Amino acid sequence: AKYFKYPEHNFDFLVQLFTTSALIAQSAGARHENTALLRSLAILRLIRACKYFFLRPLFLMLVKMAQSANAVLNLILFILVTMVVFSVMGMSLFGDTLPNPRANFSNFGRAMLTLFQIFSSDSWSTVLYEGMFSACTTVESDALSSGECISTNSSLCEDTRVQMVGGEVYACDTGKAFVFAMFYVVYLWLGQYVFVTMFLGLILESFAVEDFMTIERPVEYDEKELFDRDGATELIAEYQMLPVDHVDTELVTKAFKQLHAVRYGGKVPRDKLIIFVKKKQPKRIWRALKKWKVDVARFYLRKTVFRCLTWCGRCAPWPGDPDYEDYVIAKLLEEGKRELTEKEKNDAHLQQVAPQLKKWTAQ
Repeated sequence: AKYFKYPEHNFDFLVQLFTTSALIAQSAGARHENTALLRSLAILRLIRACKYFFLRPLFLMLVKMAQSANAVLNLILFILVTMVVFSVMGMSLFGDTLPNPRANFSNFGRAMLTLFQIFSSDSWSTVLYEGMFSACTTVESDALSSGECISTNSSLCEDTRVQMVGGEVYACDTGKAFVFAMFYVVYLWLGQYVFVTMFLGLILESFAVEDFMTIERPVEYDEKELFDRDGATELIAEYQMLPVDHVDTELVTKAFKQLHAVRYGGKVPRDKLIIFVKKKQPKRIWRALKKWKVDVARFYLRKTVFRCLTWCGRCAPWPGDPDYEDYVIAKLLEEGKRELTEKEKNDAHLQQVAPQLKKWTAQ
């Protein structure tokens, strides 16, 4: 369960799922070229390399894009619903009347492709004029000379405009042509000035200036997995197999700073803390000696075979040994009996006169 707390692990799982399914399908008899697309998805794992060095900003951009995916998918769903509505309207208005075999409303699939062409502004004016021209019908030239009322479909004569195109005479229903034109213009306006603006707004919101170069959002941890400074010190001591008072305090301070303890209320997650300690102070040899009970063997030898050489040279107790406290006390007593060197005397004198010097300087 902890594996899936990290988005990058979920990404790896999906990539592995697709590539593994391709191998299973191929072993089950699927053709090699049919599974080539799934197998090629393995190259997406190179995206994880963007987390390091100068590619870090690129990784942050990908993170921001992933965070905005939910809002973008909702917008895409809204656009698809709008396209479905306009496709049904276009099939009702035009049907099979458009001459273009690629951009027409003869069926639902072709209508969706035509609307996508208009949405992308790819030769949309051609589709517009073809739609308006579908409101025109051919008439005989004799009808023009006789002065008869020329009507198209159910339109009134006064709504009809006669024009000649390519040597042929057409009577165009201006009212219907206007409705057809408004259909295209309204959809183009929605696509280019509403949907695209909304899409850009969602992306720019995710790439806000104050958040753009920040690390990804922290994972939500259970309160039991978060440790304050004392708890973190005990955890490090347990990992390094040391007494609590022998844990490097500077290491704890660096861990709280680099792991951004502020995000978790002044605490650090257990897993990240262990990873940090493994990287900075793994103490592999020390922990191996502890696991192999070398410290127990040394203590036994000090108390039996090498009793006369206790605390001398390589037989000195280690932190955590039963006789380590006695060893420290003996060392302090020995240091107290030793004559101070000239440098140590000068340092001690400076420490004594330093407060007085600060007081005189302040005056």
